[in-house]
Amino acid sequence: MPETDDHSVLRRKLRQGEPTAAPAADMSPGRALRLAISRAADRTVGLRLTVFGQSDDVLTLDGVIDELNADQMLISVTSGDDLLGLMAIDPELRACLIEMQTMGNLSAVAAEPRRVTSADAALAAPVADAFLAMLNETAVGTQLAGWASETRVGAPLECPRAAGLVLPDGAYRLVRLSLDFGIGERQGELCLALPEHRHPRAVPKDDPGNVGWRDTFHDQVLGAQANLNAVLHKMRMPMAQVENLVLGQVIPLSGTRVTSIKLVGPDGRVITTARLGKMAGQRAVRVETGHADMLDMPPDQAEAPVPPPVDVIVAPDLPVTQDAPDLPVTQDAPGMPVTQDAPGMAATQDAAGMAMTQDAAAPGQDLESAAS
Repeated sequence: MPETDDHSVLRRKLRQGEPTAAPAADMSPGRALRLAISRAADRTVGLRLTVFGQSDDVLTLDGVIDELNADQMLISVTSGDDLLGLMAIDPELRACLIEMQTMGNLSAVAAEPRRVTSADAALAAPVADAFLAMLNETAVGTQLAGWASETRVGAPLECPRAAGLVLPDGAYRLVRLSLDFGIGERQGELCLALPEHRHPRAVPKDDPGNVGWRDTFHDQVLGAQANLNAVLHKMRMPMAQVENLVLGQVIPLSGTRVTSIKLVGPDGRVITTARLGKMAGQRAVRVETGHADMLDMPPDQAEAPVPPPVDVIVAPDLPVTQDAPDLPVTQDAPGMPVTQDAPGMAATQDAAGMAMTQDAAAPGQDLESAAS
């Protein structure tokens, strides 16, 4: 028993000096890439390969296109309906993937150059998708975490020039892996280009069905940008005066005060009023009234273009006048007989072409009697 106890103590001491497995936090981006492609090729088509070289560069879209070759098979990489990047497979890797799926083993003879077909892309798609999925797992805790999340391969791209026409402009991370297939001198290459910074949509783990879409939609709407214009004054000016404006000229703004600021929406509607001031040495406005209610547009005007705002010139206020006193109500004078139409007077009509004349005084009659 004492000997056994001594051996147990000795084993414990020796075990303390044994190297332990590296924690996941020590995973580097390069190791994550090597594990992802090795596991993807082995688990999908049974291809054993090793990575003997790799590079990681950040390039523009033009720089990525310049790094591609005409003999590579280009496959688009998508996330949902969005085109993100591409994957390039050289002829040797393409031939090895086909041989493993058709013959079950690799040939010692190098692949001959030939044109890429749609069948080649279909046979390479399972390995490419598995590589993206594995990279999303192995890159956790590294700089590549989330870089390839929610991605998969899409349709093949005809050539590097066609890829440059459809890919969005921006900064791309280009990863290049040099592969050895362990037979003869057969070696290949795989390239993956995706946007340098990606922010994939996060779905809560406790909500697999994403039933909280109302909150997500609400947050997206409230996060939308709303453009407001702070209008201090509007005025009309003759074109001749506008053409004669010079630098440093002072234009008077009659009736304008620091409280005359109006916050106007894109449709020309006044949202609220504000006061002009300063904050941190810069011009600022302070909202004076409450927020405006959101109004729905009529269905027939929802898609109609918004007319430009119309400048309204307000006339100066006129002095307030008092109403004139009411006139007295008149009554018929007493003793005034009611006149009737003279008998025998027939209704006459103007004859066509008859000139209208005024009654003239009879000859020999003075003006006063004629007037009476």
